[in-house]
Amino acid sequence: MLLQEKINDEGDESVNIRLLVPSKVIGCLIGKNGSIINDMRKRTKADIRISRGEKPKCVSSNDELVEVYQSILYMHSCLYVSCNQ
Repeated sequence: MLLQEKINDEGDESVNIRLLVPSKVIGCLIGKNGSIINDMRKRTKADIRISRGEKPKCVSSNDELVEVYQSILYMHSCLYVSCNQ
């Protein structure tokens, strides 16, 4: 988060974090019928997406790209909830 604060422009109110998640554990993030990811969205008010778009070239075919869009003010709690599920 400290690095993100240095990257963002001073006027930015939101932040976009891109995370690589191994495909074999992406189900743990999604949950049955999307229950876990939907709960994280509700609790954090973040827009969390498993990217269907083009992945960066350096990404392994065994990784999924997860994007989190959130207000800078709430990003710490969003990442904390996501990492402690």
